[in-house]
Amino acid sequence: MNSYPLIFKFKDMIAGPGFLAGVQIEGRVLMVEEKEDGVSEWWLNGVSPGGIAQEGATPQEAYLNFREFFRGVLEDLAVAAGNFNEFQKSVDSFILTENKAQAAIWTETRNAIRSGSLKPDGPFSNLDKITEDAPARVIHCVRLDAQKNWSPSPTDNPEFEYATAA
Repeated sequence: MNSYPLIFKFKDMIAGPGFLAGVQIEGRVLMVEEKEDGVSEWWLNGVSPGGIAQEGATPQEAYLNFREFFRGVLEDLAVAAGNFNEFQKSVDSFILTENKAQAAIWTETRNAIRSGSLKPDGPFSNLDKITEDAPARVIHCVRLDAQKNWSPSPTDNPEFEYATAA
């Protein structure tokens, strides 16, 4: 089983009851290849946030499935919130949840890559490598519709960004 520690960065606009939120999140995930009878299945497991995982036939498919599911979680949180403040608290709670078992594997694998005892291969060999210890998660959740002088622009659109190796 191959594991790859990754950092993701997602940017979304999420509408809720009476608000439009801009959400930027950076977190940690672990891409895991599982082989059965020579056939690979890829899982993208949430580290922080923990508790979510998606699979695919390729790493790219697993990533896209995770990304879509992640956005769906944010949309569900917005629908369940009575207002922006409740949504912001729900997002914080969701993102701050950590899967401790996955976090331990993430850190162990990252350290093995940094020491040179593990060499990422395939689609992971060309990812940008982060050598400094980044925070486990970063959350920016702002209310867009309440900002003075804010008007929608193309830069507000969600960004499609691959995870980078840690």
